[in-house]
Amino acid sequence: MIAEAQDIMRNTDITIDRNVLLDRHSVCRRNVSRLNPKELIRSCTTTD
Repeated sequence: MIAEAQDIMRNTDITIDRNVLLDRHSVCRRNVSRLNPKELIRSCTTTD
């Protein structure tokens, strides 16, 4: 996932704070056992 994030950063003009990416990644990992796949995808791809 980190490699994927780095690839996205290289290929977009949007500045992304690395700490935000790492924080979001860790949040997704913590929630993985509690969420079904659709909820997990949403939690990893949205900011709400």
